[in-house]
Amino acid sequence: MIPSAPRGRTRADGIASEIERAILARELAVGELIGSEETLAERFGASRPVVREAFRILELSGLATTRRGPGGGLIVVAPNPDPVVAAAERFLVYVGVKPLQVAEARMAIELACLDTLLEGINEDKIARLREYIEREGEPAHHEPAEERDRFETFHTLLAELSENKAFALFVPVLARLSTGATDPETHHLHDLGAEIHGAHRAIAEAIVLGDVAVARHRMRKHLEALASAYTDEAHLRDDDSRA
Repeated sequence: MIPSAPRGRTRADGIASEIERAILARELAVGELIGSEETLAERFGASRPVVREAFRILELSGLATTRRGPGGGLIVVAPNPDPVVAAAERFLVYVGVKPLQVAEARMAIELACLDTLLEGINEDKIARLREYIEREGEPAHHEPAEERDRFETFHTLLAELSENKAFALFVPVLARLSTGATDPETHHLHDLGAEIHGAHRAIAEAIVLGDVAVARHRMRKHLEALASAYTDEAHLRDDDSRA
């Protein structure tokens, strides 16, 4: 049951906060109808315009959506991490995070992610990893931005397989920041495609064998090579812009 809205804030903010708390506490399930404007206005003792504003706040937060028509109202949806990733990326760019800082953070998080994955490795995860490696190695033409994203997907997959939700959020943020300093139209990842795929395959082989030391060594070398490639490319572009 959703309690009445707290005082001290606008009624719409208070109503939205209480519904948000119930969603995050899993008291309301994904797909569940929270209520219509009319029923929630009655429940909270608020006007329908106030409830409508609370609906808007919850929709903007990505926790609910409004279904129109008979039997409609506010519906719980699963939070989408993509806006969070994009917002974190924009914030770190805005505050001027340095490439070296990104590389250091990425190294620490991805090695920790790898350790967690290896602790919980099983046949299903091995099968998914092998399937991805084979698919990544298939020859195909990709636009520059697609090529960049394709090679970062390996790291996102490892974070997902670790079953640590924090890794699944932060690994993509740092991966995108690592490549964000480069222009996808000019970067030379396509020239390094075979080398990157080879590194991914080697890391995957060590994971399959459960060899923690080798997997960590190969991941460290791979991330160092990526950081060097991105940094060199950014410097080249800066030189071109000054020429």
